[in-house]
Amino acid sequence: MQALPAVLLFGSMFYCKESPRWLARKDRWDEASAVLSNVRALPSSHPYVQMELREMQEQLDHERALIGGASFMDLMKEMWTIPGNRKRAIITMWLMITQQMTGTNAINY
Repeated sequence: MQALPAVLLFGSMFYCKESPRWLARKDRWDEASAVLSNVRALPSSHPYVQMELREMQEQLDHERALIGGASFMDLMKEMWTIPGNRKRAIITMWLMITQQMTGTNAINY
């Protein structure tokens, strides 16, 4: 019985469409427009859908400009070699560990 929700979720994943932002990130703009118009129940030529696609493109261009051609390993190296970034990462991990140790998830669930 416990596996039934997991099996249903796994089976229904094949009927879900990709997110418009993921499609836009992969430069599949026509599909992103189609999915977004389906989600908003508006035609793809509607100004609201076009505005949202432009905003996505601006955000993606900004992110690409910030990251440049950096790979995952370059970003990890930057995170761990710069003292401020390293401190933030360690604080974040420490907070997650201590939250798990308090047992609050057992109460919440």
